[in-house]
Amino acid sequence: MQQFSENLCEAGLLEGSAEGLRLSSRLNLHSHQEQLVKAMLIAGLYPHLIQVKRGTVTKRFRPENLSYRTESSPVLLHRSSVNRGNPDLSSRWLTFFSAVKSSGQAFIRDSSVVHPLALLLLTDCDLSERGQALNLSTSAHLVK
Repeated sequence: MQQFSENLCEAGLLEGSAEGLRLSSRLNLHSHQEQLVKAMLIAGLYPHLIQVKRGTVTKRFRPENLSYRTESSPVLLHRSSVNRGNPDLSSRWLTFFSAVKSSGQAFIRDSSVVHPLALLLLTDCDLSERGQALNLSTSAHLVK
């Protein structure tokens, strides 16, 4: 907590020094800026990143279904997750705190939608330009 407070002070997101801020209400100065809070989540939780893709293939293609994948494997959103069943996510990227394996499947319970720009600016993802398209890739080439 102390190191994170120091980093926020150095970045100018908190006024004053990190000393004595632990119980201060000034820590909530930017709490109303949802995208900034989510950007801090991706910065702190990276590489816990999920790519959301529309369209799944089981016995037949289902374009309305969403699939979720981390760098290493497909995952499912737990039924208690607020993002499960939400077809209108504002981004195709989620960050999460932990995954739990059960019956051979990895389940994500706590996820947050993150803006792709925060992902680009606050992680070590690579960016390449192809015409008017930008491709974002991680060390495991999550997106090509």
